[in-house]
Amino acid sequence: MDQLDRDAGDRVREAIEAAGMSLNQAAANSGIPRVTLLRRLGRGGDFTLREIDALGRALDIPPHTLYPNSVHA
Repeated sequence: MDQLDRDAGDRVREAIEAAGMSLNQAAANSGIPRVTLLRRLGRGGDFTLREIDALGRALDIPPHTLYPNSVHA
């Protein structure tokens, strides 16, 4: 796991909390199985592009905001 993965995991976790959702709600709303979401967060954010897109839609935020700042540069 590298720093980008950890940063993505942190951003996803923070976005879920900011949306006032539980991990179970975020999983259900995004269509990502709960076990998969927990695994991704446990590994520090090794998310696929589809998962990031689904989480962005579920959290009503632009998906690109879930990527680390270094990806935006």
